[in-house]
Amino acid sequence: MRSLEHIVNALTICHLTYGAFSFSLNLMPENIHDGTSLSRPISRRIVLSTLPLVIACPAVATEITSPPRAIIDVGGGTDIRSVSALPIKDVVFPPSIEGVWSEERVIILLEGDSYQAENAWRSLGGGGTFTKPEFFLTRFIRSNLIGDSGVVLDRGFDLQSRSGNKNVRWSVDDPNIVQSEKTNLRVVRRSVEPPSDDGFGSAELYSIQEGPFERAALVKRRFRRAFDADGNRIVEGLEIIKTFRVLDGVAGTEFPTSTLKSQIRLRRPLGNANA
Repeated sequence: MRSLEHIVNALTICHLTYGAFSFSLNLMPENIHDGTSLSRPISRRIVLSTLPLVIACPAVATEITSPPRAIIDVGGGTDIRSVSALPIKDVVFPPSIEGVWSEERVIILLEGDSYQAENAWRSLGGGGTFTKPEFFLTRFIRSNLIGDSGVVLDRGFDLQSRSGNKNVRWSVDDPNIVQSEKTNLRVVRRSVEPPSDDGFGSAELYSIQEGPFERAALVKRRFRRAFDADGNRIVEGLEIIKTFRVLDGVAGTEFPTSTLKSQIRLRRPLGNANA
């Protein structure tokens, strides 16, 4: 039977091999997790006798050395049933964006489960044939929640115009919830990049409830102001949607089931007063 010191040495070597991918046979470890102190060099015989343990123990070493997760990310997931108020009230767009715009969307990348990707795309307003270009009107309006710092997306108008669904309920004073006949969308987490000369953007995690089915999608958008070939003001953007499985209200946000990337272009409709 191997001595206790042999086993301790083997576990110490294994930890270094798995965690740092290299180790020195002359290393003198002073302390380990149980407080044991070693006072002599590791011999060739000990190393050879404990190689089976070194090979077998990476999974054990992972459990010992992995740092504890934050409460919101227990098990690599996020609770999407949380109803706490979001510290960032809404996504701010520059004041110059106020008004109605014609929007063009083109899907440029689809990875993973296409069924999950299309479901999220439709729940978030996608209409017509999946993966085909979209053309619709969208609108940006003033909001008391952000004051004079800019404008916000009229999410109700946007979803109604894009999907063709006339039964959409949304309030600028409660912007995190958008409801329609079959779908309940709720933003449960948000981060923003405030408007600057370099652009602006946001990342929002959505809870998607459709009857008994509960899903989650992370929507990242980034925009920049530009001019087209005729000198007209346009806004160019990129959107990335990642979908996640949900179990008992927890979205597995470490492992997306699909990724959908789209290019967005906004231009003023002809005759619009805000052009």
